[in-house]
Amino acid sequence: MSDIPEWLIKRPELGLTKSDLSAFETFYSDAVARGDGGTITYTYHQPVWKFLSYIGENYPLLFHGTGKPDIDEFVPRQSNDSQEFGNQRAVYAASDPLWATYFAVVNRDGPVRSLVNTCIRFVSDEVDPDPHYFFSINEDAFDADTWRSGTLYLLPRDGFEQQGNGRAGGYETELQQWRSFDPVKPLAKMMIRPEDFPFLEHVRGHDVGKVSVRARKNPKEFPWLD
Repeated sequence: MSDIPEWLIKRPELGLTKSDLSAFETFYSDAVARGDGGTITYTYHQPVWKFLSYIGENYPLLFHGTGKPDIDEFVPRQSNDSQEFGNQRAVYAASDPLWATYFAVVNRDGPVRSLVNTCIRFVSDEVDPDPHYFFSINEDAFDADTWRSGTLYLLPRDGFEQQGNGRAGGYETELQQWRSFDPVKPLAKMMIRPEDFPFLEHVRGHDVGKVSVRARKNPKEFPWLD
């Protein structure tokens, strides 16, 4: 049986106490459940990624990260992706908030012009069910402007469809990408700083030309590593 690919990063353990769970439920009830698109002011001592991971696993939410702080409604737009599912005119979101946080903090208005990334959960009982990730940007983008503060939008899951399952290391995987062909109003939003993304030091760099050639030759050989 194949091993989990070495390029995948496992999410750290949440390690939450009863007090943490109570606080997270209060934040959810006060800022998300009302669904008015308001801003979540997070003041708890646990890292924000733990709060987001908790509500993402316990409520029917999706997440969309961007540098734009004032979106009242998401409308379908043509995407650019090597996979057919992700290359449609649609609204795209992730069921994993940390994956979406990556898009909130990576500076696509600056030096970052190429992204290679994924988030999966293994279906097999033999593999840790926590999410696993891969993040890479064009290798010449690592400078002072690589990261920015952004906004994470929390969306209702109703009306979205999930991408079909895939495989990694010989195991079946559940892909965390979703799409809607209809406009979507956010339930809430949260301001996100680069330090809220727990994988900054794990983001790789890639040669855009090499990756483009390899992706065209075989789109299924993600992530097209050297």
